[in-house]
Amino acid sequence: MDAELETRADALPSSPAPARWLELELTLAPGDARHLTSLLHRHGPRAAKVRLTWHDTPDFALAADGFAVVERRQGRAAVWRLEQLAAGAGAPCPVLAEAATAAALGVALPASLGPVASFDGRARVFDRLTGAAVDGAAVEVTLLAGTLGTLAATRPG
Repeated sequence: MDAELETRADALPSSPAPARWLELELTLAPGDARHLTSLLHRHGPRAAKVRLTWHDTPDFALAADGFAVVERRQGRAAVWRLEQLAAGAGAPCPVLAEAATAAALGVALPASLGPVASFDGRARVFDRLTGAAVDGAAVEVTLLAGTLGTLAATRPG
């Protein structure tokens, strides 16, 4: 990635984000994960198909510079995001720009940009959690279940 992208990304306003992030990490045995999905299916909203695709250059220049370009497709809707990769494990990735197309992100992306990884699965959004609030703000939980895979033939090493 070139210096122009870094400079322009620094100038972009961050997308609105909650004032505070709270992350819940579950570690389950494969058999137990099946039971969790079944429980949520019976007691939660319907799941929608979702596909996330991460894009980078063949030599992974964006990731090396600390950026990710992610395309999210859910139904007919598509959203592209430019994210700054978080330094620590478990930390959220700040969204630098969000748009309906990659070209509309407002930054000059490399011409060799292509898909390198994907997630195919279902998203279940729980936005009406009874009594759930963080500092007075409503809590929305999205559960993703699916398959994460690579689309790149090789990774330089």
